[in-house]
Amino acid sequence: MLNGKKTITIVNMVHDRTADEDIISCRTLTGCSWFARIKASETDVGMQKSRQHLIRIPAPKAGFVPADRWSGYGWTLKAGDKIVSGAKYITTAAEFAALKGTDVCTITDVHDNRDKPLPHWFVEGA
Repeated sequence: MLNGKKTITIVNMVHDRTADEDIISCRTLTGCSWFARIKASETDVGMQKSRQHLIRIPAPKAGFVPADRWSGYGWTLKAGDKIVSGAKYITTAAEFAALKGTDVCTITDVHDNRDKPLPHWFVEGA
């Protein structure tokens, strides 16, 4: 992975309806790239800014499960989950909700580029 020097932590959360509890799964990955920028857009009330994160995760990485089959074991990439720059381990829904700041993003879109010459997942976040 070009410029793949970052360590990231993917924090997945799913609600187990049977046990009525949230399952949190953290997976720390190395060799990733992380780029953040401020985007400006015009709205009815003027200019609005937002932070956009662009993350590339080299493939293959052990334990990956497609989002539609993920049940709390392994790791996945799905909208609403979070990615943290660096190594982090959380265990509760309250800690998940508290993950905020410039070194954290919420996944908004995932592109599977594992069929490219440099196979990777491309993740967009806010």
